[in-house]
Amino acid sequence: MKKVGVLCLFAIIIGCVLFMQWDSFSKLDKSANQGEYASQHISITSEKGNLKVKQTITELTKKQRYKVLIPDQAKDWKCINGYGEACETKWNHPDVVIAEDSKLILQYSIPLPSGDAFLIDDWVTAFPEVEMTGTEVEIVDSLRRQGMWVTGLPLKGAVEKDLIDFYYFEGQHTSPAIYWQAEPLQKNSHVSGNIDLYTKGETEFFQQLSPNIEELKGYPYTSIILTDRIEATTANGLMILSQKTTPDNLLKKTIDRYFSLKFTETSQYWLVDFLSALVIEVVPSSGNAQRVHDEFQKKLTEKEMEAFIEAVLEMEGIFSPVNLDKALSNIKREETNFFVKSVEKQEPIELFFFDERDVLILGNHYEDIKMINQDGKKLFPFKETMEKFGYNVKQISEEEIFLKKDDETYRFYLNELIFIKNDEKYGVLQNPLTVLNNRIFIEKKWLQNIFNLKIEETSSEVFLSY
Repeated sequence: MKKVGVLCLFAIIIGCVLFMQWDSFSKLDKSANQGEYASQHISITSEKGNLKVKQTITELTKKQRYKVLIPDQAKDWKCINGYGEACETKWNHPDVVIAEDSKLILQYSIPLPSGDAFLIDDWVTAFPEVEMTGTEVEIVDSLRRQGMWVTGLPLKGAVEKDLIDFYYFEGQHTSPAIYWQAEPLQKNSHVSGNIDLYTKGETEFFQQLSPNIEELKGYPYTSIILTDRIEATTANGLMILSQKTTPDNLLKKTIDRYFSLKFTETSQYWLVDFLSALVIEVVPSSGNAQRVHDEFQKKLTEKEMEAFIEAVLEMEGIFSPVNLDKALSNIKREETNFFVKSVEKQEPIELFFFDERDVLILGNHYEDIKMINQDGKKLFPFKETMEKFGYNVKQISEEEIFLKKDDETYRFYLNELIFIKNDEKYGVLQNPLTVLNNRIFIEKKWLQNIFNLKIEETSSEVFLSY
């Protein structure tokens, strides 16, 4: 019995120690490095089959532990502290290192694909708890001197010496992509403050790009390369397009990139095409974007569309359907959930606007009932409104709706200009009911004429009563 008790006590002690270590480690993201800043200098040497990388992080906190994300493609990765010794790791976790002084040096190699052009992305060791205030990348090349190196950072200098070529890039991107091709490229840096355009020779494309790009608030630095050496693609701070790209297509793709970085959900990327087309006044290319564009053309004036784009270009941070709806509502001075509902359905709905005023039925306010202004008509949700007046509302078929209250019955038909009250048929010149986004509405005047309801409007409220 004593032996069992000792074993149990020993197991409890081990469990407590392991829990304390796990708990301390799990709190690493929350307790350490919050609000910490550092800078990084990356030196790259071009070798036969790989790139030799030396990444130096400075301005770190002494004795602090740091979580690192090692690139999947990195080979022979190792960490050295400022004293030239191997970095100490926490609990033998290689992805948690301790800075003995204010500097860490990471050394590793990145394998290179074969061919006369290649693109490398996500190759930098990341420090997710630290915000990098700046990144410097220098490339030393003695093997691929006939071509040119481009990164997702601005090129600050390039020197050709007898035996090596030297490139120096500097900017804000923490993990810039790297591109190399055997054919020389011409840098056209006068495109915009945030864009360098690399082409086979001189180009006049910048004359069309500059005025449009300068309108885009906070456009992130981008190196644009026109080449047919590899397929068109985008990477961190870099965009590759076909050498045959026209000025109009280049402009559209450049603005697409700006808006694509404004959305985090891929399900919302069709809005990128719509917004880009609206900025440069062209028809969108995708089906969903075209339908939104058509709705805007039908429901907004040219001045209102211009005001919407101005509002969008003033937005900061990540876009969402909610703030797009808010911008549109502010312009129309009426509420809409057009973008929210369109994204939910993954296809554009019909654009309409809610009256901002509260709707009161028999003295009660209902959040789910709003008056809608559509094509000069004032509409109310049919089923919800009539149920508040005590009617039992049933949709008998796709075209027929039946209402009953006490001994009073009504039948309405979506495809006919008639309604039936207590088995007596009445003809009308226009259908009292309207379908918007699979929801049935009734116009204000028909509530008054058919059901004898009183509707009064003030500056802040709409009253429905008998």
